[in-house]
Amino acid sequence: MSSQSALMNSAKEALFRVQESDSVPRTIRVIALDPPSEGVLRKIMDRRWNHAKFLSAAVSTHEQHNGWHIRPAQGLYDLAGSPLNLEEEIRNADLILMLATRIGNSHAAALIGELCSTSHANVASVVLDVICASDDEISQTLAQLRPWSLMVVVAKAEEYIVDMLTSLRA
Repeated sequence: MSSQSALMNSAKEALFRVQESDSVPRTIRVIALDPPSEGVLRKIMDRRWNHAKFLSAAVSTHEQHNGWHIRPAQGLYDLAGSPLNLEEEIRNADLILMLATRIGNSHAAALIGELCSTSHANVASVVLDVICASDDEISQTLAQLRPWSLMVVVAKAEEYIVDMLTSLRA
């Protein structure tokens, strides 16, 4: 008598096996809305990603200027600072992941969110750097992201982004 394992390895039974993965990798655009979240993207972008593209709506000024400069909400930029077509990036993505810290960027969040709404693009958001932020700062950032996001996560560690992208097979 043949074992169940031997039966399952027969050519006849092989016809019923799933030949390919049933999960298609998602094309993901990860967008930093403020300078600190852009810094997080710069740390993780060098890992091996297959279907993730890292973009920014903000850049920091030189440290000597003592502050942040938020780009006007006119579009997206790659992390080298080159402008990208916002509508095209959203249209070519399965998921938009917005990252923000307590600084936030309400103009960029609204612009990206509105375009995602009209394009029917899925949006998720992650709020980082919450340990250093006050409850009011976190509330303000959440208020910027909630209207546009199917899911909003408040994460204490940057590794959450890596884990999330890995689980999505980005």
